[in-house]
Amino acid sequence: MKFFGILPADKRQMKAKLFRLPDGEEENLSRDFREEIRNFLDREHKPFDPGYKREDDEVFTIRPFSLPEFLTYAAQNWHSCGDIRRGEVKPQSVKAIVGVAYENMRAGSPPTIDVAAFKALDRSKVFDASRRILEWEQDTFVRRPNPSLVVPDGLDAVYERETLFFNTFRTTNGFLDLTAEFKELTNEAVQGVLDDVEWLSYQDDEVPLEKVLNQTNRRLFSLIKATEDFSDLKLDMIKAKACEIDFPLTTGGDGDNKVILLPSTPGEMKNHLEFLLQRFYPGIFDGKLRRANSAEIVGRQ
Repeated sequence: MKFFGILPADKRQMKAKLFRLPDGEEENLSRDFREEIRNFLDREHKPFDPGYKREDDEVFTIRPFSLPEFLTYAAQNWHSCGDIRRGEVKPQSVKAIVGVAYENMRAGSPPTIDVAAFKALDRSKVFDASRRILEWEQDTFVRRPNPSLVVPDGLDAVYERETLFFNTFRTTNGFLDLTAEFKELTNEAVQGVLDDVEWLSYQDDEVPLEKVLNQTNRRLFSLIKATEDFSDLKLDMIKAKACEIDFPLTTGGDGDNKVILLPSTPGEMKNHLEFLLQRFYPGIFDGKLRRANSAEIVGRQ
């Protein structure tokens, strides 16, 4: 197998770059991945349904499914797609590690992807060189001078034979865009989402909600509907995070009736919904808020 990292690229896209490993380590990691793939696919398969609560012995499926072009290109051109560099190994940059197995490795023709297995990497699994990480060396601890990452146990998704198998939408959508799998919600269904989430409201009497619900916002409401435990998020925590990253969040109401007020313009509503879906990150150097998988600056300048 060959291993790749999925990283944010320009224009809200992703890119894949090679994890270059010593031959022995690549063989060991390949063996571990293959065993995890067998265990993952051995679970009961359930066609993806946003309203269904998956059991631990089940896995969602989407078929037909095509791997994104950026990953297919990198996998078929692993020798020239570019290696992950030292400066790219930092939290919230490497979204996932992908192990790719091939059917055809004959010289002179592009290899065919047989299986792709994905492990999500959250910020707790990736350490840049500024972190004080101690490792054991010659009977004592020394500071690790280079960035590093933890390869987590278990898989989050597997692609095989035009089918995607995955555990949760939320995690998988962090490295594979599954937005197209959601139908746009009707006006009534969007209002149903607002009714279910007690701390979220639209209250502009002059601009009807349906005027703000373009195709993108209807799909974002669909993602909210499918997001596990979304309604359990705490308003105070959301407000604190918005303040921390300088996101222009508006709230209304008093006491226990406080709510987040959604804006009455499609663009601002999109920003708020994506913020609530955790699709923003602060720039490392300037701290300005950027949309995930994009260099676009969002909010106050």
